[in-house]
Formats: sequence, structure tokens, C-alpha cells
Amino acid sequence: MFGQRFLVAFVLLTCSAGTAMSGDAPIVIELTGAYTSASFSDSSTWGWFNPSKYDSWQPSEQDEFGLAAARLVFDHPTYPVMLGGEWYPELQAQGTVAPSADGQGYSDQIWGDIQAYDLALGQHYGNVQRPRITPWFGATYIRINENLNRTYDGGDPSNPEYSSAESGLWGVMGGADAEIPVSPGWYAVGTVVIRWARGSRDATTNAESPQPTTVTQSDDTSVTMWGTELGVRWDSTRNFHVAAGWRYRDWTYDDGPASFSGPFLRLGVAF
Repeated sequence: MFGQRFLVAFVLLTCSAGTAMSGDAPIVIELTGAYTSASFSDSSTWGWFNPSKYDSWQPSEQDEFGLAAARLVFDHPTYPVMLGGEWYPELQAQGTVAPSADGQGYSDQIWGDIQAYDLALGQHYGNVQRPRITPWFGATYIRINENLNRTYDGGDPSNPEYSSAESGLWGVMGGADAEIPVSPGWYAVGTVVIRWARGSRDATTNAESPQPTTVTQSDDTSVTMWGTELGVRWDSTRNFHVAAGWRYRDWTYDDGPASFSGPFLRLGVAF
């Protein structure tokens, strides 16, 4: 809770500073929809997404269309300020451990989601109607939610184990946006982003049999990712633009669970 309050306060201070730097700096809002496919990593050991623990691992790699990112940019002519968020499709998998000669097998239904929030300061290099690159550097907050339902072989199906875990990780991010004019109103655009964050993963397991039991555990963990986008943008008016292309986000570093890719469509409005 303290971290979230700190982020809100920092955003307000930064926005106030950005407004003070230039009263006529436009505010740009961008919304990105994407048709995203998740690809699981067989070598993942992150949280409960750990195929090596099971005799059988069956991920559900489904395509999903939805809001993938949102970004608010205070577009100062030299030093823009960006507040953004990214959301990823829910990950689902089933892991099964076969019964041993002296033990009991079980099946785990696992699902989870990843969210990332960035606050960054950039600098424009280049001018409008010419190639321009904007590097970004700032802070990131990554939230990963996991859930696991375990059912034992031959056990009472009304008494499974329910587990949940939340990871709130703080770190740094960097990246760059680039645009190259190709004809009046049309630009080739690209993006690169890198994030690293560290924090605690807090897990809770609730078992109903043989007696109600709750077990909590907290561990330190970290994540590293990188991503890229390539596409084209059309500035239909001075205050409205549309971009389309392909985006990729790799969350398999630090033994992370999956990567995400797919086509995107972005709408931008400047005020």
C-alpha cells in the first residue's frame, strides 16, 4: 500500500514539474489493443509455473484480443514524461504428478497474470518530419498474480488445496521510441523496452483435509524482461494518430514463465 501511495505522489509531483517546464506541452494519450499469443517456457522455474516438477505439463496457449497497454505522455519539446501500463493474457496450465509406489499422485490447475506500470523521463533527439528517437529511463512496478488448485488422486474432490500468490516488484526500466517519416503523415515506428524488478512473492495455501490448514510463505524474487515493436503510424490530423504493427514481450528471463507476441493497433489523441 505504501508503495502505491508513493507512486501516486511521485506521479503528481512529476506531472506538476512537467507542466511548470512548459505550459504549452501537449498531453498525448495512447491506447493499444493487441491480439496476443502466449508461449510457455519449458525451462521456467518461476513460482508455480515450473514444468520440471511434474510428470506431465499441459499449458493452454490461447490467443486473446484485449487492451494490452495504455500510456499518458506529457510531451515537453525536449524532456517528455511518460506514465504507462501493460497487461498480459492470463496464463493457464495443468501439471500432473503420477502416483508413486508408496505415495499419492496429484494434479495442479495453475493460472496467473502479469501487469507492469512505468514512470519514466525521456529526451527527444531529432525534429518533427525528420528521424527522431526518444530514449526513456525510469521506475517500474511489476505485479504477478498466481493461483493453484491441487486435487489428489483418489482423494475427496470436495477437499482440494487452494493456493494463491502475489508478487509486488519494484525496479528500473529503460527503452526507446523511434520514428522515421516515409511520406507526408506516415511514419515507420519502433519501440524497445527493458525492465528489471525485485521484491517479495507472498504465497498462501489453504488445505481442507485432513483438517483445515493455512500456510503462508514469503520469498524474495526478481524478474527481467525485454520487448520490441515494429509498425507504421498515420497522423490523420495534428491531434490524432493510428499505428499498427507487431509487438513482442519476453518474460522468460530469470526463468520466467512465458513470452507474448501478436499484432497490435494503437490509437493516440493529443490535447
